[in-house]
Amino acid sequence: MSQPADRIVAGITPKAGALAETVRQGAALAGPSAPSGEADGLRRLTAENGRYALAATLGAGATSEVHRAHDRIFQREVAIKILNTGDQGTTERFIHAARLTARLEHPSIIPVYDLDWPVGGGARLVMRRVVGISMGDAIRQAEAGQAPGQISDVNRILTVILKVCDAVALAHSREVIHRDLKPDNILLGEWGEVMVVDWGEASELHEHESGSHHVVGTPTYMSPEQSDGAHHADARSDVYCLGATLFHALYLRPPLGHDTDLARFWQRKQAGQIDPLSPIEERRVPRRLSAIVRRALAGDPAERYQTISAFADDLHRFQAGQAVRAYHESAFETAARWLYQHAKMLAVVSLVLASLGGALALVWGERLKEIATWGEPVFTDDFADDSWRDRWAIHLGDFARRDGQLVSTDRQASVLMCRQRFSGATAIEFTGEVLPDSPLCDLSVWWCRDIDFSADGSRAPKLNGLYKLQVGAYDNSYTAIILSDERQVASNPFRLAHGTKYHVRAEIVDNRIRLLVDGRLLCEYIDPFPFSSGYVGIYGYYAGKAFAQVRIHALGVPEKLSATAIGDAFAGQQLYAQAGDQYARVVATHPGTSLGQEALYKEGLCWLRNGDPERAEATWVPLAHTPFADDIALHRIDRSFAAGDHAAVIAAIGTLAKTARGEIRPRLAQQWATYAYEVLRLAENAGTKSLLTDYLRVHDQTLSDLAVAARAAAECLIELGRIDELLIRYPTQRHSCAKGLSLQGRLIEVVRGYPEQFQFWYPACLKTGSFAELAAHAHDADWAATGKVLLGRGEEVLASKPALSVRPVCEALISLGRFKEALATPGIHSDQAALALIALGRASERDQRSFSAVPGPDRRQPATDPA
Repeated sequence: MSQPADRIVAGITPKAGALAETVRQGAALAGPSAPSGEADGLRRLTAENGRYALAATLGAGATSEVHRAHDRIFQREVAIKILNTGDQGTTERFIHAARLTARLEHPSIIPVYDLDWPVGGGARLVMRRVVGISMGDAIRQAEAGQAPGQISDVNRILTVILKVCDAVALAHSREVIHRDLKPDNILLGEWGEVMVVDWGEASELHEHESGSHHVVGTPTYMSPEQSDGAHHADARSDVYCLGATLFHALYLRPPLGHDTDLARFWQRKQAGQIDPLSPIEERRVPRRLSAIVRRALAGDPAERYQTISAFADDLHRFQAGQAVRAYHESAFETAARWLYQHAKMLAVVSLVLASLGGALALVWGERLKEIATWGEPVFTDDFADDSWRDRWAIHLGDFARRDGQLVSTDRQASVLMCRQRFSGATAIEFTGEVLPDSPLCDLSVWWCRDIDFSADGSRAPKLNGLYKLQVGAYDNSYTAIILSDERQVASNPFRLAHGTKYHVRAEIVDNRIRLLVDGRLLCEYIDPFPFSSGYVGIYGYYAGKAFAQVRIHALGVPEKLSATAIGDAFAGQQLYAQAGDQYARVVATHPGTSLGQEALYKEGLCWLRNGDPERAEATWVPLAHTPFADDIALHRIDRSFAAGDHAAVIAAIGTLAKTARGEIRPRLAQQWATYAYEVLRLAENAGTKSLLTDYLRVHDQTLSDLAVAARAAAECLIELGRIDELLIRYPTQRHSCAKGLSLQGRLIEVVRGYPEQFQFWYPACLKTGSFAELAAHAHDADWAATGKVLLGRGEEVLASKPALSVRPVCEALISLGRFKEALATPGIHSDQAALALIALGRASERDQRSFSAVPGPDRRQPATDPA
């Protein structure tokens, strides 16, 4: 076999497989050599004139200038940054920045070619020259109404920012923080290049460990932690700077203006404030993108995106039309976004299937539901200052900050509701504890569908559609989920203890409410319809319930909808007629399937709740022999009870409890408890107890193994006077046990066995003369003081006067014969004033003086419902 001619000429025989390799030998294959003498010419040229020929100045700063230059060796245009000062510190920083930039090799970080010191001149940094404009110049042109192509629309702006994110992410991976990201430090090339420049203020994270604090960055774009000089910048500071840059590009103004009041600017900058958007600005940028920018600009670094990659990920999701983590859509917005994403597909499907009348069949034919994951918190509160009152509304009682915690201060219920409405799946979690001087009771969560706020938003007097998720309910008797009508729908024997910090979490997902403590699921409630949106709050009973580190999460919105999603959204807003119509469409496109059966059941339930039971029954006929038959039976029992047909209710409960599938029995027990409370009310008013006995009997025969109905059964036993049976069957229902014993006059048993049930224990101590027990009780200073007064220790009570309310102080003064001092005490109660006047021989003044129009606080009065 002959050899290739060029190899023969070179005198080299190639080895097998070498024909695909670069040839490095032989004149015939090496290509033309450099012209003779060119190397010598280059050496002479650079020796005489230098390698770089400086041309026009591109820019200048306080310590350096940037010039366009010609590289004589490589015959190319470059940019040269020349240091124009001989200061040692400035020179060292210049060299450090040059070396740092050279290490960051990325398509969007300006490449460094060389660093040298020409004779008689300052240090020179040679870089690639990018022909184009800075993003700062581009924004200024846009502000003048002439936006250049690189930032002419939202999508192009995001393309620029995402390239910057990529570059900064590389720097962060090398533990380098830019600290001065801003539009003027982003170059936009003529050919689509995006370059991050000026790393002169960059720092390395390990430098922070021993470095001093000082302000670095550009005020308009720097983060709050950079502005006060008291904190080191980290990756989240760059997130803020880039968020401010994106804000300026989108809204054509900086996030925070300063005009001429610089002191006010710095104050607001350090507080993490930005100027509110005008109505016109709100319409200019899509809400989901605006939410991304706001999260990047959060004043607290913990509330921002924690990495530049997380910031970029949400921007990518926005560009792709997907749900973003910074914004939590309502069900309607989710549906609208989904339909927009699939508009082309729907149009094609509509044309193809028009003759079949099934244009939406393929939409409903998507997979039922895709599981989403919890994202980063969308709301956090560490109660660092009194600004918490701007984010929360008081429903009952009050709270005060103490040692980094928010502590309940009312002697009964204290409830705070977050002012922000949360749509879709929501979770709230916090760290809670019962302080040593506080009775054990609620560290709980409330969720409601709607709130009627006061005019200024500071109070929430009316909550609609309330669900109480109570940890330590009823003086720490147990844990439960309780509805607004006090119907208990789930319970667990878990109780609180002193000296322990608990991680409490409540989740509202689809049609489920879950209550967890320290990661353990304690209670769960399932509703027929999803919970679409609502408000969350924290609840403590008695003073001394401490809450910290509140975090509210939202579940990432699934990118594909269930076929019943639109109907669920209507039902969640109690628009039952519209929901029923939507479910009917699903039934029509999925006849005989499990999805079709689910939709048919929900359709009938909508007609029932819309006041049309006949239509509901007609809708449910095809479900007679399906799993939904048991669900329908529950609704029929409800209708019988509403009609007053108690015999039918009792018979149906007995039958269904024996035949229903597993998950139906707890729901049946919940319904029985609702009926039992109503029958209790009837028994109290009518004086007849036979009906109550019948309801309790069917419970004992079929549902007694289910804890969810235990409290209602215990209350029935109290009304029937069967207290010993109550103590034996329901010892964990301690609130009911103490109540039953008190009503039966067995007060010594209450004093000895139920000290945590304060509503009954305090009066029992007084009536039985158990003053020593009262004085020794450390969980309520007022009651302990009363016990000491009754034991003749009034002076001891007065020594602790600042910690007490008016009543025990006056009791102590009267017990010591200091009647005039008692009368002079502001807020003295009328009965105490009358006693003091009689003792002073001034009984006639009782009708002439008013003492109790505005009585002082009396924390000693026992609570009426420590739920």
